[in-house]
Amino acid sequence: MDKKIQKLFEQEPEERYYEMVVVLKPFLPDTVRVQADEKIEKIIEDAGGKVKSKAIWGKRFLAYPIKGHKEGYYILYYFQLKSDKSKEVEKYLNRHPEILRFMIIKLKEFDLAKVKIKAKKAVIKE
Repeated sequence: MDKKIQKLFEQEPEERYYEMVVVLKPFLPDTVRVQADEKIEKIIEDAGGKVKSKAIWGKRFLAYPIKGHKEGYYILYYFQLKSDKSKEVEKYLNRHPEILRFMIIKLKEFDLAKVKIKAKKAVIKE
């Protein structure tokens, strides 16, 4: 094998920034919702990641029913994680019983000031 190609395979995966929106079941008790939030953060940390920012959007109507629910409780996360660990996080989130749906997006850049502005615009009052 060519030495340049071999070096590519031996390189450590780089840390990347991700944005993730999680939709929880809407009628969970507050204690269960907090536990689900803590469990999601623990999943990220156990994979070697760091949660940089989190915004709770609260309960909102869904565009279409998901698993019989017309509403969902939204939480937005920004986190840093090695690129090879994102599939591991997805695997655990797929098995989480309180999650209706989630989406993870890889970010090209991360600016905490912009994230805070985005989170403030999303805050709703129930």
